Amino acid sequence: MGTKLRNRSTCFKNKLVKDFHEYTNIKFENKTFVPVIDKIFNWKDVENAHGYMKENKNIGKIIMTID
Repeated sequence: MGTKLRNRSTCFKNKLVKDFHEYTNIKFENKTFVPVIDKIFNWKDVENAHGYMKENKNIGKIIMTID
């Protein structure tokens, strides 16, 4: 679920980011909240990565790396 938050004030958005950081930071540090990484692509293969995502093959995050 997501939102663009266009109609929200800057103050509201800043508080939202702060609250998210406070809630998740400890969970990331103690590894109780771990993102699901589906596949890692080199940035030179961005076209393949986009196609992979467009075809709904991913079940998690697609990571782009720079070598």
